[in-house]
Amino acid sequence: MTKVLVKANVAYPGELLSVLEGFDRKPFGELSFAFDQDEDIHNHVYIIFNWLSLARAKEFWTSQAAKSHVEAWHSVSQPEFVYLRTIPGEAPA
Repeated sequence: MTKVLVKANVAYPGELLSVLEGFDRKPFGELSFAFDQDEDIHNHVYIIFNWLSLARAKEFWTSQAAKSHVEAWHSVSQPEFVYLRTIPGEAPA
């Protein structure tokens, strides 16, 4: 599994959740997502997307469909994308 961490500075944080929920990314390999807002800078949001694989995540997020999806976020600046790979092993105690 791969996680995609996105940091975005958006004009309307309250509307972003509706945009995220309204676009079905599951056919592209998304499993789920979590949405959090910065406590101090309310226009900064963090989204963690869980994907089936790194290849499918990168394929989607570089596609025209993803570019259109991100435009609907009304970002003040270009969102930052970080691809995280889950390392197999035991969780720390």
